[in-house]
Amino acid sequence: MDKETWVGGVGVFASCYIKRWLEGHYDTLMDLPAVAKLRAASPGTKYAIEAILYALTAYAEQRLSDRSPLGLVVKAVLMDAAPEISSRLLKDAREDLSGAATIDVATAAAHQLPPPPVIAKLLALEDTALLGILTSLEEMDDVAREKFKNFAADASADELKRFGTLPPDKRMSLLSLQPATGGGGKGGGGWWGAFKSFAGDFWHVFKAWSAKTYDFSLSVLMRYLAALLWVLKVSAVLWGVALVACTTAAISGRWTLFGVLIGLLFGCGGLVLAGRALQQSWLTVAGIIGSAVMATLAFLAGANYADSVFAVAIFFLVGMPTLAIVAMLLPITSSAEIFRKLFPEGYRTLVRAFQMLASAFCGLLFFSVLLLLFPPHNPVAFLFIVPAVTALALGVGVGVVRINPEVFLRTPVILGLMAVFVVTLGVMSMPNLRSKISLMTKTIDLRMVDDPRPVTFTSSRDIDFVATKDGEVRIWYAETRGGGYELFRCEGVGPYYAKDGRALRKADSDAIREKISTWVDQTTAEQTRVQQQKEAKQLAQQRADQERSAAQQKAEQERLAIEAEARRVQAEKDRLASYIAVASVPTKLDFVVCAQTSDRAELTEFSSAWVEQLKKRGKTATDSIFSAAFVKTGAMETCMRGQGGTDVKALQLSAIGDKLLFAKCESATHELSTTIADLHSSAVKMSFAVVNAVDGRLVESFQLSATGPGFSEGNAKSAAFGRIIDQLDKRGY
Repeated sequence: MDKETWVGGVGVFASCYIKRWLEGHYDTLMDLPAVAKLRAASPGTKYAIEAILYALTAYAEQRLSDRSPLGLVVKAVLMDAAPEISSRLLKDAREDLSGAATIDVATAAAHQLPPPPVIAKLLALEDTALLGILTSLEEMDDVAREKFKNFAADASADELKRFGTLPPDKRMSLLSLQPATGGGGKGGGGWWGAFKSFAGDFWHVFKAWSAKTYDFSLSVLMRYLAALLWVLKVSAVLWGVALVACTTAAISGRWTLFGVLIGLLFGCGGLVLAGRALQQSWLTVAGIIGSAVMATLAFLAGANYADSVFAVAIFFLVGMPTLAIVAMLLPITSSAEIFRKLFPEGYRTLVRAFQMLASAFCGLLFFSVLLLLFPPHNPVAFLFIVPAVTALALGVGVGVVRINPEVFLRTPVILGLMAVFVVTLGVMSMPNLRSKISLMTKTIDLRMVDDPRPVTFTSSRDIDFVATKDGEVRIWYAETRGGGYELFRCEGVGPYYAKDGRALRKADSDAIREKISTWVDQTTAEQTRVQQQKEAKQLAQQRADQERSAAQQKAEQERLAIEAEARRVQAEKDRLASYIAVASVPTKLDFVVCAQTSDRAELTEFSSAWVEQLKKRGKTATDSIFSAAFVKTGAMETCMRGQGGTDVKALQLSAIGDKLLFAKCESATHELSTTIADLHSSAVKMSFAVVNAVDGRLVESFQLSATGPGFSEGNAKSAAFGRIIDQLDKRGY
C-alpha cells in the first residue's frame, strides 16, 4: 500500500468518528442563547446565513490541503459542519413553510380575521359603523387588512366609531398612513402579501398609463409611490456597496479584495439584523441581496477569479437596481398627471425644481466623465473637448429647462434621461472603453495640434527666439530644479504644457533671453568639458586594457612555453628510460655489450657469445643493460658514430661500466657447397665501435668479417660469429 492511499484511509477513518461525535455537539450549539436568536429569525435571514456558510465552506475547500492525515480530517469535518448547522438552523423555517402550505381554507380565513380584542371592539360599535367596517374589510387586500388590525388594536371605541362613519375612499386614505408591522412571512400576509399588493398596485398604475387614463384611486397611487421610494432606498444601499466593492477591486490586490468582501458580507448581514430590529423591510431586503452578491464575489476572489469581481458587482449591484428603477418609473407619468390636475401650481413648481436639478446633474455628470477620460493639461481637451462638453452641458440644461412643465414627466423625457444615465455609467465602469477614448484624444492631438517640441542648442547664437517672417516668439521654456531651462519650440499662442504637466512660458523678454543664452553657453561648455574628461578617461581605460591584454598574452605565452618545455623534458626522460632495461648492477663492469642486425633487431646470439668470451678472459661484462627500444630507435647507431654523448651522460652509463661495446651485423650471406653434400657456408661482415661510458666519445671503430661452415645454416652462421669473436679476442675485446 502506497503512502497516499494510507494517508487517505487514516483521514477518512478518523473523520467518520469525529463527525459522529460532533452530532450531539451540533444540537448543543443550537441551544445556545445567541444561536437561539438566529433560529427565531425569519426564513429569509436563515437562508442568507446558509448561503454565507456555504460560501465559506467553498473557500475552505479551495485553501485546505489534504496531503496529510490531519489536513484530510480537518477538511472532511469542515465540509460536513456547514450542512449540519444549516439543517438544524432551517428546521423551524421548513416546518413553518410546510404548515403554511397545508393549512386549509377555513384556517386561512380565520388567520385573516382580526384578533379577539379587535373583534370585541367592533361588536361594541353601532350597526351602521360595524356594517361599514365589515364591508370595507371584504374589499381590502392583505396589506390593508393588516394595517386595519394594527390600527384597531390601538384605537379607542370612539376612534373606531368615527372610522366606521367615514366614506370608503377616506378609510383607505387613512389606512395608507398606517404602517403594516404585522405578519412574519406566514399565510397571506408578510412578504408574499406585500408582493401581491405591490404587483396589484403596479398593474393598476401601468394599465392606466398604457391606456392613457387616470381613473384609479388615490390610495393605489400612494401605495405605488411608497413602493417606488422603497425600490429607490434598496437601490441606494446596493449602489453604496457596489462603490466600495468596485473601488477595492480596482486599486487592491487579490487578498485585500477578499478581506474587504468578507467585511462587506458581514456588513450586509448586519443590515439584515438592523432591518429586522427597526422593522424596515427595505433595509432587510438590501442586506439579503448584498449578502448573496458579496458571498458570490468572495468566492470568486478566493478561487483566483478576482478580475471578474468588478464586472459581476456592476451587473448585480448597479445594473439590476437601475433596471428596476427604470421599470418603476415607466408608469410615473400617470401619477404626475394626477398631481398636475389636483395641484397645478405645485406641479409646475415641482417640475421646475426637478428641471434645475436635472440640469445640474447632467453638467456634473459630463464633467466627471471628462475628468475621468482625459488627463489634465491636455491641449486637445482644453482647446476642443472642454468647450464642446461645456456647450453640451449648457445645451442639455437649457433644453431641459425649456421643456414645457405640462409635458415634462412624459415617457420620452424620462426614458431619455435614464438612457443618458445608463450610457454614462457604462462608460465610467468600462476600463477598456475609457482607454480607447483616451487614445482617441491622443491621436487627435498628434494630427490637429502641434505638441511642444523639445529643442537643444549648442550655442546661444543658434537660438531662434523669434520667427523671421512674422516676428512671433517661437521658443518657450520651463525652469528646472537645478536652475536650468528646458526649451521647446511652439507654433501658436498657447497655453502649452510639458509632458509632466508643467506650464510653459514664452521667452518674450530680453532678460529671460539673456539668461537662457548664458545658460546654454555654460551648459555647452560644461558638457564639452565633461565630454573631454570622458574621452580622456576612455582613452586611459583603453590604454590600460591594452597593456593588461598584452601582459595577459605574454603570461599566457610563457605559461605555454613552460608547459611545452615540461612536456619535452618529460618526453626526454621517458625516451631515455625506455633505452635501459636494467638501471643498476651490483658492481661496476668492464664492458657493456650490445649488438644488432642491419634492420635494427637485437642480435642476442652474438652479444651473449661475446660476453662469455670476455668473461673467460677475466673481464666483467653484460649484454642485458640496453632494451630493445635502444636498438629499434637507432640510438645505438648514433652512439656507434660517436654522436650519442648526450644520451650516454643522461643515462649515467659510467656508473655501470667503463666502456660500451657495440656490434652491428652489416651483412650475412649463406651458400650451400657444391662438392660436399649438406655442407653450408655463411659469410658475415660486422662493424664494431668502442665508446667511452663517461662522455660517449668514440674510442675505436673497426670492421671484421668471417666465413663459417656447418651442416645447417644456423651452424654455419654460429661458426662465422665464433671466428669474429676470436678476432675480437686478439684485439683485446
